[in-house]
Amino acid sequence: MTALQLKLPNGTTCHLTSLGMRRAAKFLRWEIHTRQRYLHAGFELRPTDNVVDVGGNLGMFVLWAAPQVQQGRVVTIEPTPRAYSCLALNIEKNRLANVTALRAAVGCDGGNIDMVTYPGIEALSHAVHIRPPIMARVLAKWPRWSERLTVPQISLGRVMDEQRLAIVNYLKLDCEGAEFEIIRTTRAAHWRRIERVAIEYHESGQDRKPGELVSILKGHGFTVKTQASLIERHLLKSGTIWARRL
Repeated sequence: MTALQLKLPNGTTCHLTSLGMRRAAKFLRWEIHTRQRYLHAGFELRPTDNVVDVGGNLGMFVLWAAPQVQQGRVVTIEPTPRAYSCLALNIEKNRLANVTALRAAVGCDGGNIDMVTYPGIEALSHAVHIRPPIMARVLAKWPRWSERLTVPQISLGRVMDEQRLAIVNYLKLDCEGAEFEIIRTTRAAHWRRIERVAIEYHESGQDRKPGELVSILKGHGFTVKTQASLIERHLLKSGTIWARRL
C-alpha cells in the first residue's frame, strides 16, 4: 500500500487522488466500514438490491455497498470535481462493474447550482444557500479554504428513470443539507418505487428541521426512526433518519 491507498476491511482498496484527502478518507473508512454507519436492522443489503448513493464523495460508501450487491446495481452521484475523480478512480481500480457514477448535484431537475467546496475535506461541500453548523465550519477552517463552483443539477426521479431503476431497494442520502430539496421535490410515483432510505440530515436553518423530513416520509407510506448522538445533535446539528416500507 502507498500513501495514496487505504486498505478496507472488506478487501477493497480506497485510492486517493491527493494526499490532502487522506485524513478525510481515514475518517470515512472508520465511519462506514468499521463503525458500519449504514448497517441497521432491517436495512441489510441483499445480493440483488439496487442502491442509489446520493453524495458519493470519495467512493467509500460505494466500496462498502457494491461488493454486497453483486447481482444488483449501485448508482452513485457526486457533484464536485475532486471527489468525483476519486470516486471514478475507485470504481475503476476495484473493478466494480455493477456501479454507475454520475457527476451532478441531486435536487430540483435541470439547470445548475452554485456550491461551496473545501479542498481536502470534500465531504463538507454544500450549496451556497446552505449555511453549515459552526462546528463544520471550524473543521473546514471556513471560509478561508473554501472554493465556489457551479455544477449541473438533476432530480432523484430523473436518476431513477434514466438509469431504469424500477425499484430502489436502498437509497442513501448524505448531501450536506440538499436532502431537504430532494425529499420535498420527489414525486409520489417515485417514492412508491423506493423500499428503504438512510438519510444523514443536516439542520442548516429554521426551514431545515428533521421533523419535516419525517413527516414527508410518513406521508409516503414509510415507517421512520431518527437517530443522533449528543455530538451530532448539539454540535454538528445532524443525525440519521431510517425509513422503510413494511
